[in-house]
Amino acid sequence: MKWMFAFFVSFILYGCADFQSQPDTRWQTLFDGESLDGWHIVNGDVPFTVENGEIIGKTAAGIPTRYLATNKQYTDFILELEMNNSEGENSGIQFRSVKAPQFRAGLTGYQLEVDPSARAWTGGIFFEGMGEWRHAPIGNEKCKRAWNKTAWNSLRIEAKGALMRTFVNDVSCAYLYDETLDSGYIALQIHSIGAMPGRAEAPTRWRNIRIIENPTDDDYTESDNNLQSLSYLPNQLSPHEEANGWTLLGPHNIGEMDWARTKVANPVTNTVAEVDILKVDASHGDRQMFLPHIKAKYELIADVQMLPGTKGVLNYPIMSKTNDDRKIECLSSFAIFDDTSIDYKKSKAKYLMGSVTGKLTAKNLSEGNRRKRVLAPQRWQRIKIVVDGQHVEHWFNAVKVADYMACNTQESPPLGSDAVKINIDAAALTLRNMRYRAL
Repeated sequence: MKWMFAFFVSFILYGCADFQSQPDTRWQTLFDGESLDGWHIVNGDVPFTVENGEIIGKTAAGIPTRYLATNKQYTDFILELEMNNSEGENSGIQFRSVKAPQFRAGLTGYQLEVDPSARAWTGGIFFEGMGEWRHAPIGNEKCKRAWNKTAWNSLRIEAKGALMRTFVNDVSCAYLYDETLDSGYIALQIHSIGAMPGRAEAPTRWRNIRIIENPTDDDYTESDNNLQSLSYLPNQLSPHEEANGWTLLGPHNIGEMDWARTKVANPVTNTVAEVDILKVDASHGDRQMFLPHIKAKYELIADVQMLPGTKGVLNYPIMSKTNDDRKIECLSSFAIFDDTSIDYKKSKAKYLMGSVTGKLTAKNLSEGNRRKRVLAPQRWQRIKIVVDGQHVEHWFNAVKVADYMACNTQESPPLGSDAVKINIDAAALTLRNMRYRAL
């Protein structure tokens, strides 16, 4: 009888082990290891090749950025692959990307950035074509350290409705809510190197590319409200923002502002959505908005669009750390300025977009020796102000541009109320998607 019991136990254990080892058949292979069937080149005729079960793309002098894209477009999915650009240049994985010639000849859409430079923004989400960072891993040191420059790396992209997440070697990087594009191609990018022949023939390699379409909720990585997250959702808070105390600002809770519900066109698809906007021009004088429950520590975010030549200032209060957090210490300012209206090579202009007016010139503090990023005034652009007592940070389009102590001198008069004031001296500024939270 003992042998029968042992046989029975062995059968059960073997059967369970065999059941657990069965592959998940929902995964589809996008690359068979032998050919480029199911893929096509976008924006160029320099081929990608297949060697030893790897897709290889090489840089070429004088050739624009090109892509190897899937023939099929995808909406909700989980994508996994391995990538090695130990000899290559800046690259990336496009997803939910489309052909939008109004922006560029290649692809326009989201890109998991692969950045082997000292900046180390691999895993961030860049909006290719529009040239905008949607979620750079600034402050996410685990993500910045995750990429191995000399070996193969595993990458994972999760797309579920408006939520997109990226992972580098199992480390969470970008956590983005955005509705600009909800479907598109997946593509492998070889970045342009201009006319520099010394950087030509640098290879980047990909392998083991697979995808699950329309995953179940259980397939996605569990949400984590403690991770960094950014949202570009119009007229609504993301679940992550709701869990972290953000308040959506608008006609329902600010007052003394002429808000308007208007139709705003999606810059890529040209579809329109109704959003609340606030327009301030040179004829308005000071316009003020009262932030709910303002404290000594707070964050303020707004998406802005300027007319060419716009110039003005956004003033905000610095509160003291008293028990009720109500005493105003001083007034600080975020400079509103159309950077494209000046010639950087000739101009000595000091107070660019994001500067502390009269005190500190905005610089690129997030990307080493790179110049301050400048976008066309007609584009929607994001400003963020972080106040931590008297320590203040200004952010412009995902990049920190000012960092200073606000009340170390008596340069600013008292504000007189706990309001944010906007004054436009020239042209006009439009704001939307304003968010605020006390820290």
